[in-house]
Amino acid sequence: MQEYLKEEWKWMELEGIVSVRYKISNYGRVKDIKRDAFVSPQLTGVPQYWYVNLTPPSGKRTLKRVHRLLAQTFIPNQDILPMVDHEDRNKYNNSVDNLRWVTRSQNQMNRDCTTMFKGVPLKHYCELNFESPTGAYTYLQSARNFHNLSEEDSLIRYNNYLLHGITGNTKIVVHKEEVLLPVFLSSIGMTIETYRKRSYLGLTNEEIAKGYKYLPPTKSKLSVTCYQLEGIHEGVWYYFPTKSSLADSIGMCTTSVETRTDNGCVTFKEYQDYVAQTLYTYKGVTGTLRQLAESYGLRYETVADRLSGKGWSLEKSLETKRQKIKHYTHDGVKKTKKAVLEYYFGEINTQKRNVLNSQHSKMKCDLRDFLIFKGINMDGVTLEPCI
Repeated sequence: MQEYLKEEWKWMELEGIVSVRYKISNYGRVKDIKRDAFVSPQLTGVPQYWYVNLTPPSGKRTLKRVHRLLAQTFIPNQDILPMVDHEDRNKYNNSVDNLRWVTRSQNQMNRDCTTMFKGVPLKHYCELNFESPTGAYTYLQSARNFHNLSEEDSLIRYNNYLLHGITGNTKIVVHKEEVLLPVFLSSIGMTIETYRKRSYLGLTNEEIAKGYKYLPPTKSKLSVTCYQLEGIHEGVWYYFPTKSSLADSIGMCTTSVETRTDNGCVTFKEYQDYVAQTLYTYKGVTGTLRQLAESYGLRYETVADRLSGKGWSLEKSLETKRQKIKHYTHDGVKKTKKAVLEYYFGEINTQKRNVLNSQHSKMKCDLRDFLIFKGINMDGVTLEPCI
């Protein structure tokens, strides 16, 4: 059988003075001795507590919290603590044995709405351990209250988020094992952007790990527009949907890649044979034309045009430095490119001039040939660049 406290009455303290009008019992009941009546409690405030309306010595009636009046009367406060706490978290239970003087932090720790973490309120934990307490509080509270994760798992997820961003906790399956995406990308030295592009093409995680760049085509799709290389890594085949993608992968221009075999594919061996036939040697250095051009600080297209288009020797093609053309000799008169264009197209604004320059640059031809392409009659007209 539960034992109850014997009701005990004491004069209460109001505004630091012991009242001679009001008494309060250890059950939280308040009595007005002057009127010989109990003071009816009121449930009010935000948050709600039991209040009583009293007239203190100053004479101005005011609402007082019952549980604080009880503590002031029955519970010594030797440490001068600021707050009164309900031990059972039931703020309506104002029995004196359910009350205690506490600090503000202790009061926060004993609330139903307070998320505890590592033995302290989560907000306090985040303030002590993270540079961005607000972000940490939001993330960890969601992990604990909405995803029901343990404290350790919540911390692991948040640290992954700090290290790798929103993909920090993304899990993928590789060889039937579940791994974190950032761990997988780190192991193969790949960025998240490259991974997304290859996943979008339909490559599996295993194919991405092996270095595949394009989705292996089915037999029915293997045609003259599909190319493959074998032998870069033992047992690994690389498939390329276009000749341009194949050329880029082996460091050559598109026109330098020759395709063979009946099914339209180039094997690694055939590529090696092709390169062996197209190597150039100059001053003791052997390599492809692209490699030689880069070693001399020239664009491959410039050297190739000098060799095949202008008929220059390899020595002249490599040794002649590419100079920016600033002027042209137009029928014996030295003019800028802008002046030549305005002679044939009339006065042009900056936008139109930029368009013409862009078209000329993309065609990679002489200005004379570009003007002929644009429909200008250049018969009997001399137009030479000044180098």
